[in-house]
Amino acid sequence: SPSAALAPSALSSPRVKDSVTYDVDDEGLYIPSTDPSATRSTRALLTAMVYVSDTSGIMFGQQNANTEGQYFRDTDAVTGRCDVTNATSTSATSNDGGFPAVVGFNSQDILDGKDLSAHVMAAYKEGATI
Repeated sequence: SPSAALAPSALSSPRVKDSVTYDVDDEGLYIPSTDPSATRSTRALLTAMVYVSDTSGIMFGQQNANTEGQYFRDTDAVTGRCDVTNATSTSATSNDGGFPAVVGFNSQDILDGKDLSAHVMAAYKEGATI
């Protein structure tokens, strides 16, 4: 029946930790089976993604997150703002909100000579994957 196809058990997926087995390094980070010699950063990213996949949390990305947004333009990467921060901060003047897990930048801007290195470093310092 159509309602049976939409039952919660039909929509739920197995927990990643229960469906995939990873080797673990000395720091407790998962080692990708496709690349046993993966860098520490890669192992840390995989571990974080597996952890988030087993929670109600989400990871998402945003293009040009810290260069321009709905209510700001930051040409020098000095404000520490992004639309996600603006939407999740406790007040309009605080900077305590979230930040995208993945940040992309327009390669055409780089080809046109725009220096985005300060924005890339600022996003990296926030913990974003570039």
